[in-house]
Amino acid sequence: VSKVLSDQEAKIRNMENEGGIWVHEDGRAGWKTGALAKIEFTEKDVESIRGSVFTHNHPNNSPFSTDDVKFARTAELKEIRAVTPDGVTMRVYPNRLPGTWPGAEVGDIFDIVADSVRGDITSQRLRAQTVSEKIDMVKEVWRRAAPRLGLVFEEHTREGEVRVSKNA
Repeated sequence: VSKVLSDQEAKIRNMENEGGIWVHEDGRAGWKTGALAKIEFTEKDVESIRGSVFTHNHPNNSPFSTDDVKFARTAELKEIRAVTPDGVTMRVYPNRLPGTWPGAEVGDIFDIVADSVRGDITSQRLRAQTVSEKIDMVKEVWRRAAPRLGLVFEEHTREGEVRVSKNA
């Protein structure tokens, strides 16, 4: 599965619109393309994706959204991944049993942690001004929020560096 994912991620990494690929352990796979920043899924799509590893691209280099994690819960994914044109691969998966994704609290906890990160940045007299700095701030929110949500957040850079959220 990992070889198939990395090969497919190389193909979608630089697409202008979002595209997603799912792979099941038994080798079944599928794909779907979407708009600039979103892929719309039908109930039939979700059934096809259920229980797979789902990877998609983020053309604007952004980290996961809370909608990505909510989709992972709906589709009972083993893992959700996102790749970006700048060479980053991000992964989120439950740190407990596969498929044990958080529910409605995702948005609330993300917002609480985001306020904390913004506070830390302000206390250090820093400000996320550029798009790149704002993206880095959101990644930091995910690193801190993931353990509180029972998730692991990994960021793999083009240079081979891996940053992983710490357990709660």
